[in-house]
This record gives sequence, structure tokens and C-alpha cells, in this order.
Amino acid sequence: MTRVLVTGAGGFVGRHLTPILGAAGLEVHAVASGPTSTSADGCTWHQAD
Repeated sequence: MTRVLVTGAGGFVGRHLTPILGAAGLEVHAVASGPTSTSADGCTWHQAD
């Protein structure tokens, strides 16, 4: 399985991109600076600043 890292995943582009990548069967690791209400299947969230 291909892994992708999305930085800024809590932002406008990241919120829309992570579900698309997850639906495409990719292993998505999303990084955001704070808690986010966005949830995507197959997406692992990491908090970093």
C-alpha cells in the first residue's frame, strides 16, 4: 500500500484532499497543528506544531 503524508491537513485543501486520497486506497497520514473535526477513512491523524 502506498503511503502519503498530508501536511496542513486541517486547512482548506487538506480537509478536501485527505478523504479523496483515502478513498483511492492510499494509506494517508495527516498532520495538523491542532485538533480537527475532519475524519477520513483510512486516515491516521498526527498533531504537530
